[in-house]
Amino acid sequence: MKNSTLEFKIDDQFNVSKIRLLGLLEEISSSELFTNTICLTSESILAHKIDEMWDDSNCRIDLANLHNILDSISNTDTGIVIFSDKTKVRIIIPPLPIPKDISSIGTDVTKLIELIQSDITIGVILVRLGHYA
Repeated sequence: MKNSTLEFKIDDQFNVSKIRLLGLLEEISSSELFTNTICLTSESILAHKIDEMWDDSNCRIDLANLHNILDSISNTDTGIVIFSDKTKVRIIIPPLPIPKDISSIGTDVTKLIELIQSDITIGVILVRLGHYA
């Protein structure tokens, strides 16, 4: 039975480089503490699909506390990846958009690593509006 009086908070927020993020994912992957992995697109976050995907049977963090944590994150335009264990949730906001929702039992960093290591192309279009533009 969950204790509804437990309150969880964001312990630390930081930005990391690609190399540091890959190292962090390696650390998460080698740790067998995490019991669930959830990848959510930004559209799914807005539609509260976490309600359907969250399994708190192996985690002390209930859905209400998870919503409070997600509400305090300001920029989720690229989606989020959630790794959870019995006592904590680690949330990663990737630099590129997550293509689809994924829920896995255990630690699954493969999709996030593929996303981070993918080659991207950025196009810039310049438009000139007449002689004086």
